[in-house]
Amino acid sequence: MPAFIAIIALLAPAVAATAEVVHPVYAAEFEFTAERLKGAVDASAPIMAMSDEAVHALITDKAGFNEIQCPNCTSGKQGDQLTWTIDAPNQVTCRYCGHVYPSEQYPMDRVYEHVAPTGETQQYPCYEG
Repeated sequence: MPAFIAIIALLAPAVAATAEVVHPVYAAEFEFTAERLKGAVDASAPIMAMSDEAVHALITDKAGFNEIQCPNCTSGKQGDQLTWTIDAPNQVTCRYCGHVYPSEQYPMDRVYEHVAPTGETQQYPCYEG
């Protein structure tokens, strides 16, 4: 082994130990704090109180996607309009106009077929407007 490579190999750990590590761009946003931890624990309390069977019943066997737009408004952006909460597990709500789905105003009278990553064709009731 050439001498300069051996010297680099020997010095590399010392240089690495003194070099300042630059963390990801959003590291400050996701900084760990006791307040954030408490918020996460509090937010998970309703699910943690559920039985395993009840939690498993919430998990769909269909492929998930979130590119759905609210037909009631044009606010926001595709894929980030509808919200879901454990308090109302069978519905979603538009974060901008507050419309709740399923909805009589926008009936899911069509079927969207989607080929899942498994190759299986899955069907989703939907409103097409």
